[in-house]
Amino acid sequence: MRKLSSSLILLLFTQCAFAQFTITGKVKNTFCNIYISEINKTIVSDTFGNFTFNHIPKGNYTIEIRSIGFQTKLFELSVPIKKSSAKISDISIIQNGETISFETNLEPIKIEMKEVVVSGIKNSMAESSSLNIDVADINQMREKGELTVMETLASKQGISLISTGPGIARPVIRGLSGNRIVSVINGIKLENQQWDMEHTLGLNQYGIDRVEIIKGAATVLYGSDAMGGVLNFIDEKPAAINTTEADISGGFNSNTFGTVSEVGVKSAKEHVNWSVRVGLNNHSDYYDANFDRVANSRFRELLGKATLGLNYKKSVTLFSYQMNLGYYGIVEPFEKNNPAETEDHPMEFETPYHTLLHQTILIKNTLLLGNTKLISTASYQYNQRMELEPGNIETNPFLGFDLNVATIDIKADHHFNENVSLILGTSGTFTDNSNFGYSNLIPDYNQLDISAYALNSIKLINQKLSIDLGVRYDHRNINSILSGIKDSANYMPSITKNYDNVSASAGFNYQIIKKYYLFANAGSGYRAPNMAELTSNGIRLETQRYEIGNTAFLKETNLMGEIGIKMMHDNIDMEGSYFYNYIQNYIYISRTNDSISAKPVYRFNQADATINGGEVKFDIHPTSLNGFDFITSYSALIGQQMNGNFLPLMPQNKIANEFILRGKVFERFDNTFLRLGYNFVFEQNTVAQNELKTPAYNIVNLSAGGDIKILKQKVIFSLGVNNLLNEKYYDHLSRLRQYGVYNIGLNAFVNVKVPLVWQTR
Repeated sequence: MRKLSSSLILLLFTQCAFAQFTITGKVKNTFCNIYISEINKTIVSDTFGNFTFNHIPKGNYTIEIRSIGFQTKLFELSVPIKKSSAKISDISIIQNGETISFETNLEPIKIEMKEVVVSGIKNSMAESSSLNIDVADINQMREKGELTVMETLASKQGISLISTGPGIARPVIRGLSGNRIVSVINGIKLENQQWDMEHTLGLNQYGIDRVEIIKGAATVLYGSDAMGGVLNFIDEKPAAINTTEADISGGFNSNTFGTVSEVGVKSAKEHVNWSVRVGLNNHSDYYDANFDRVANSRFRELLGKATLGLNYKKSVTLFSYQMNLGYYGIVEPFEKNNPAETEDHPMEFETPYHTLLHQTILIKNTLLLGNTKLISTASYQYNQRMELEPGNIETNPFLGFDLNVATIDIKADHHFNENVSLILGTSGTFTDNSNFGYSNLIPDYNQLDISAYALNSIKLINQKLSIDLGVRYDHRNINSILSGIKDSANYMPSITKNYDNVSASAGFNYQIIKKYYLFANAGSGYRAPNMAELTSNGIRLETQRYEIGNTAFLKETNLMGEIGIKMMHDNIDMEGSYFYNYIQNYIYISRTNDSISAKPVYRFNQADATINGGEVKFDIHPTSLNGFDFITSYSALIGQQMNGNFLPLMPQNKIANEFILRGKVFERFDNTFLRLGYNFVFEQNTVAQNELKTPAYNIVNLSAGGDIKILKQKVIFSLGVNNLLNEKYYDHLSRLRQYGVYNIGLNAFVNVKVPLVWQTR
C-alpha cells in the first residue's frame, strides 16, 4: 500500500510538473500579432483575430498584442489561472481543463503605438514604468533617413551625441557619456574599449527592433558604468510559428554618396526558430553647407548575425552570434583641402583610420519552473581595435588592442502572486586587454567584476501603484602591467586597484486616474576610473595633445532623483520631468598652460559636480483631424562643479518639433506618411575654461513615403531631405568644432524595403 501511495504521489507530481497548457484567444476587432516574451514565440492571428499557443508550461507570462493602427495591449497571465474564470482590466479569462481562453478588443489610435519596454525589472508599457524610458524605433529611422542608429537616438529628448563626423558618434544621456553609459545587447553589457571618445560603439540598426533609452542611474540593474543611463538594444522578434520571413533593404544618401543595404531571413516552427542577417553601411566623406568635403570622414560598417532558438517543455534556449566589422577614417582638419585628393566621393580607406572588429557569442537559457523563472546568460566577446597611421599596415598598426571578455549572469525571477515579484541574481565578468601596436595608450591589464543584486516589484491599490526597489553590491579588481621607461613619455606604471560599492534604487508609478501617471525615482550609481583616466601619459595623434592621467583617482559615485508626470488623452499626450544629479569625484579632462613636445598638455581631474535639468513633451493628435500629429519637446540642463565652474562637453538645450501626416492618399499606396521636422538648438555659453562657445542653429528635415504593391509584392519606401535649408552650423559636442569644421550639410535620401512571407506548415 505504501509503495502504491508513493507511486500515485510521484505520478501526480510528474503530471503537475510537466503539464502543458493551451492558450487560445480572440481579438474581436482586428487581425494582430501576439508575442509571449518568456517563451520567445510569435503567433499571427487569422483574419477574425483568433489565435492559439500550444505546449505552454505552468508559469507567469507577458502577453503582448500588436496591430497597426491600434494601441498595443500588454498584460500578465498566470498559467493556470487562480480560478476557473478571472478578469484582468477589460479582458475576460476562462480556464477549462488545460485550455485557457480570453477575448479582448484593441483600442484604435490615430498615429503611433505606445511602446512596450523592458526595464530589467519587468515588461511594461512605457507610461506605467517608474523609470524614465524613451524608445527609438528602427522603422522611424528608415522613414527619417538618418545615417546611423546613433542619429536616431539623438532625436530623442535628453539625448545628444559626441561625434567626429557622422560615422564616429557616442551617445550622451543628460550630460553623461563614455563609461558613464552602458550599452546592453541581448541582456549582456557591451565591452569594446568605450573609454575613448574617438572610439565609436560600432553598433548599428541591423536586426534590431528598437532601442530603449533608460535615463538616470541604473547601476542596480546593470552594474558599474550605468550611472548616467542605459541603451538597451532589443532584437527583432522571431518569425511567427510555421512561417518563414525575409526582407531586402537598400538606401542611398546624396551627401556622402553612401549606400545602406540589408538582407535577413528568419523562420519558426513550434519548438525551433532561427534567423540570419547581414548588412552594410558604406559612406564616403561628408560635405558641409559650404560644399567643402571633410576629408577622411568616410566610414564603412558590416554586420553578420545568426540566432537559433530552442523551445521544449520548460526550457527556452537562445544561441546567438554577432559580428561587427567597421572602418572609420580619422579626420585631420589641417589636411581637409589637400589638393592631392581630387576624387569627389572616395570610398577606399587611406591612413589614418581606425578598424573595429567585435564578435559576440551568447547562450541564454530560461527554465520555467512554475512561478519562478531561472535565467542564465553566458557570453564571450572579442574586440579588436587598430589605428593605422601613414606607413602602418594592419599586421603592424600604430595602435592595436585585443580585448577578450567573458560574462556570466544567473538570476531567479519569482512571482509570489500577481502583485509581488522578486529578482535575485549574481553576475561576473572577466576582462583581459593586450596591446600589439607600435605605441600604447593604455597598458595591458585584466579586470574582474563580481556582483549580487535584488530587485523587488510591488503593485498596490488595485495595481494602480507600482513600486520598484533594488539593491546591488559590486566588486572590481584591476591589475595592469608596467609599460615604458620611468620619467619618460608613455611610461605607465603597474597598478592594482580594488573598488567596492553598494547601490540602491527606489521608484514608483501611480495611475492617478485613467491615462494619467505620476512617477518618481531615486538611485545611486558608481563608476570605477577607466585605464585611460588612471594611466594616460602620452600624445594622442588624433587630437594632437598630450594627456596625463592619475593613478590615485577615487571611484565616481552619484545620487540622482527625478519626478515626472505622463498624460495620455484622446487629443493630446503630455509628459514632463525634472532631474537632479549629484556626482562625487567626477572625472573630467581639461587643458593646462603647459606643453610637452610642442603639444598642449591636458590633465584628467576630479571634482564634485551637479547636473540638473528637465524635459517636456507634447504630442497633439486631434481626433477631428484623422492622421495628423504634432510633436514638440524641449530639453535643457546645466552641469557645474561645486565651485561654480561649468563642466566641459555639456549639450546645448534644444526644441524639437515634428509634423506628421498619415493616411491613404493615393489608391495604389498604403500607410503613406509625410514628416516635417524643425529643430532649434540654443547657443551654448555655459562652457568650461578654454572651451569654445557655440552659436545657435536651426535644422529642417522633410520626408515622405508609404507602401506600394508591385506585381502583388509589397514594397516599403521613403525619401526626403535632411538639413533642407543647408544650414551651416556647429554642434557643441562635435569634436571637430575646435578646428572650425562644420557639421553635415544638405542630404537627400531614398530607402526601400521589400518584406517576404511564406507559410511553412
